[in-house]
Amino acid sequence: MIETKNNIVNWKDDDHFGSDLSLYYGESPLVELKVSTGESKIVVVWDGYAEQVRTHSIKQVQSNYKQTVLCRDGNCPLCIVGEKVYARLLIPVYSVGSGDVEILQFLKFDEYKSLYSQVKSILKQADFPLALEICREDIFAYDVRKIEIPGDKLASIKTQVESFLNSIKDGTTTMSDIFKEVDNSLLNDPSLRRKLEFKGYDYKKFLVEDHSEANSVADMFAM
Repeated sequence: MIETKNNIVNWKDDDHFGSDLSLYYGESPLVELKVSTGESKIVVVWDGYAEQVRTHSIKQVQSNYKQTVLCRDGNCPLCIVGEKVYARLLIPVYSVGSGDVEILQFLKFDEYKSLYSQVKSILKQADFPLALEICREDIFAYDVRKIEIPGDKLASIKTQVESFLNSIKDGTTTMSDIFKEVDNSLLNDPSLRRKLEFKGYDYKKFLVEDHSEANSVADMFAM
């Protein structure tokens, strides 16, 4: 494991993560590995590197779905009003289907056949690199199997994955960029403003300088 950040994951440690939610993505060239129900994906985990990020869920307008945004650590209005923090796991993997490095992400859902429980069980005892075949049976049910990597594929995979990991190490790539951060537009939500004011906080305290009206969270979500 490459220890470049304080939020890296030690696979021998059971004490991480939350429950599954849908996502609201930021503008990023990073690609999430998606596995639909009934679908199977093959990925290569190169050295077990993974990171944890803190997230919040917010309700989507006119639906019962919850979306996820990145917590603004240290100055987060959602933390102030008591919204639950969910820790999410991000793993860079080589996707055999796409031929690219993608981000496998999930929350703790440590139940039988959950993606988290099966991946954790394999990686805790793994010798890297290793290949996983991930089959999604239902919304929370997966079948994850360790499979062999053909020897003639290792060199090309190594080049791509190590280039990606080096970009993380030198700071040019941040995996959490797949999520949109809590931004100024969220503070347009009257409900959030009232909660902050009730607890004695001026919402203006949480505004950041790089405010942009584009990609407004408040236009799509409500607390």
